[in-house]
Amino acid sequence: MKFSRSLSFEILQNKFNKIVQQPGQSVKDLAEEISNAANKYFNKGNSKNPEICTLTEKMKFSKFLESLRPDIRTQVKILGPSSFEEAVKQACNAEIAFNDTAAALSNVHPSRG
Repeated sequence: MKFSRSLSFEILQNKFNKIVQQPGQSVKDLAEEISNAANKYFNKGNSKNPEICTLTEKMKFSKFLESLRPDIRTQVKILGPSSFEEAVKQACNAEIAFNDTAAALSNVHPSRG
């Protein structure tokens, strides 16, 4: 019995490890995907046990940083967030800044037809 439980945990952990920010996926959507997955895989019973909650938060935090687009990840790491929520906020700000820059650049250099 123990074997099958650890096997299914491995499969779930594998799925969790494969999450990355997809092209066109917003930071908010990525954060939600990771949050839901972490709760599903590491805190199935929505436990209030502080150890489980802390582990789940740490998993979300490190996975989120690792899954971000490289340009956004660099910005967030420079700011050094101390929690998942902080990292999400900073990544959202970086995403807005990058999108604004991209929009401004496309206005400055109109594509030649």
